[in-house]
Parts: sequence; C-alpha cells; structure tokens
Amino acid sequence: MVEPFVQASQCGPQEQLHPRREVVNAILYITHTGAQWRYMPHDLPDWQLVYHYFDEWKKDGMLKRLHDTLRKKVRKKVGHEEAPTASVLDSQSVKTTEEAETKGYDAGKKVKGRKRHLLVDTLGLVLLVWMSTADVQDRDAAQAVLPLAAHDYPTLQKTWADGAYQGQQVEKVASESGITLEVVWACPGYVDSRIKMPTSAVRLQAQNPLD
Repeated sequence: MVEPFVQASQCGPQEQLHPRREVVNAILYITHTGAQWRYMPHDLPDWQLVYHYFDEWKKDGMLKRLHDTLRKKVRKKVGHEEAPTASVLDSQSVKTTEEAETKGYDAGKKVKGRKRHLLVDTLGLVLLVWMSTADVQDRDAAQAVLPLAAHDYPTLQKTWADGAYQGQQVEKVASESGITLEVVWACPGYVDSRIKMPTSAVRLQAQNPLD
C-alpha cells in the first residue's frame, strides 16, 4: 500500500543503501516516540537521511496524498463513502520548548506551548490539522479551519464542536463555507465541563497522527 508512494521519489547513490521501508520505519519511530531526530537508534538509517526523505515527502505533498488514500480505504472498508459529509472539530494544547514567538499560554488548560486544531471524520480519521500558539481561542481558529475544510472536502456538510466554538462570527464563517456548525454541550449535572461526544476520537488521533 505504501510502497508506490515512497518509491516514486528520486534517490541518490547514498540513499540507495537503505530500503525505503527502513526509512518509513524510522519516521514512524520518531512520530510514535517523540524522540529527537539526532537520537535515532543505530539500527535505523542515519537520522539526516531519514529527515531528508521526510522533508522532501512533506514538501511535495506525498505524505498528505498517502494519508488521504489510506483514509479513503478505511472508510470504504467499513461501509462509508470515501468523501466525508460530517466531521468533529476539537483542539489540544501541548507544551513546547520552541522560541517564545511560536508559543502562547492556554489559560483554560494551563499549558504554555502550541495548539493543534484537528478536524476528523465520524470515524476519528484526521481530515485537517491547523497549528497555532496555545493562546489562540478555539472559535478564532475555527474561522481559519472551516474554510480550508470546505475547500479540501466539498462534500462536508456538518461539523460538531464543543462550547468553545460558539459565537456569531464563527457561525457566519461556517455558513459562508457551506457547513452547518453544531455546538454540543455537556449533559446537565455532568461534573466535567468538557462535552461527551466523538471528540475523544480527535484526542486519540492527536496522540497517533500516523496510525
């Protein structure tokens, strides 16, 4: 499944020493462990070579094409149409050691770092990821995410989100994008203010972005 995508790119003499499967395994190691590139295990290809491939595949859109193809196959396998009509939007703030200008403070979650805004389908499969500093409000990020989602997925009709996404402006942007935004609230008496809805799938995919 993956082979046609990774074999399509060009490689030099040094790069031919390592099968592409090893390069893919090395990239998966980094994404699953969160390790720094320089700490790549010695039984995997040199980290600079692996990063070279990763950077090239990211720039030419190969990683997105591969992800889109895999998502369509999973959807079709479980009886869904390849193109989604409904989605769930949520965010996750994560700590980072990057420079100050690339991070902010999420007062609600008490996290200083960056924020991932994830749009997934009803199976929890990632459709779109938008990065910001952690101090960006969810409703403000949605005004950037929803038009992008409408462009990339013309069949998308509805998006569920929690109370952090309420607001007249975000509803206006959603409507202009041809998407119905439905804000779902927690059940009365539920002690946790976070909603109980498919956003758990968003958090799961945030931890396993290439699964």
